[in-house]
Amino acid sequence: IGRKTAQKMLLYLQDRLEPSLEDLAGIPALGDVDTEVLDALTALGYSVVEAQTALQRIPKDAPADVETRLRLALQSLAG
Repeated sequence: IGRKTAQKMLLYLQDRLEPSLEDLAGIPALGDVDTEVLDALTALGYSVVEAQTALQRIPKDAPADVETRLRLALQSLAG
């Protein structure tokens, strides 16, 4: 299967698969703002993995508003 098909399958199955606590131990919880940024990035065509990586690259002391965090994430993805 291709990359896009695999991504669609993962998004479809994501709600059906319940991750174990061991799987979640290393993943920080997303706040409402970061969830909005993640949704915006995926709506722009980035994969969930790419969007999460960009979110992790945002400096810890960055402002907590959606616009700023989205701009920083896009800058991270641009290189």
